[in-house]
Amino acid sequence: MMPNVSLLEFQAGETLTTLYAPADVGIMPSSWENLPFTVLEGLASDLPLIASRTGGIPELIEDGKSGLLVDIRDMHTGQHRFDAGQILADAIGRLAVNQDERVPLGANARLRAEMTFSESRLGDDLMDVFRRTLQR
Repeated sequence: MMPNVSLLEFQAGETLTTLYAPADVGIMPSSWENLPFTVLEGLASDLPLIASRTGGIPELIEDGKSGLLVDIRDMHTGQHRFDAGQILADAIGRLAVNQDERVPLGANARLRAEMTFSESRLGDDLMDVFRRTLQR
């Protein structure tokens, strides 16, 4: 086991805030996801995210603006690429050594979370759907 890596069980609430706070980068290398809370939590925690370009993740992360999207699956076959590990490692290395890129990505991630996925924003959007439906 590496001394700077911890494998944790399910965490929730304020514990998550404490866990995300010291991180420089969030990584979501899943090969299939619809709406992963880990991405939303990372965005809200000022973390630039590195995630696979799959499922609903590209709708959450703006590539090059609030994080980096990596192609770890072959788009034609759906299988993991033979070089998926290297692709992910390159993205991690890129942000690990480049604070001038990492910090703005994190700030944009937080802004995206506030503007697009906050409780008040989602509530307002839902109310708009109800209003439009009732007007019909």
